[in-house]
Amino acid sequence: MTGTRFHKSNRRLGDSDVSLHEDVVAPQDRLILSSSDLEQQINEAPWTGPAMLDVRSTNQFELMTKLSRNGRVTNTNLV
Repeated sequence: MTGTRFHKSNRRLGDSDVSLHEDVVAPQDRLILSSSDLEQQINEAPWTGPAMLDVRSTNQFELMTKLSRNGRVTNTNLV
């Protein structure tokens, strides 16, 4: 599984196609990556504005993001 972070203007932030996880995640299992994990792996300082993380894998996966702003938490499920 790899990831590339982009600014809202589509400019890449940090390294591209960075390995986010090397091992296989078993069916019905989960992988949790914190924002600090991503900052270290992508090799880019924290970003305060809107950004996008492009996640890719050779296997099928489902992605859930947990966003927190001003103390409010929102879950977003993507397939």
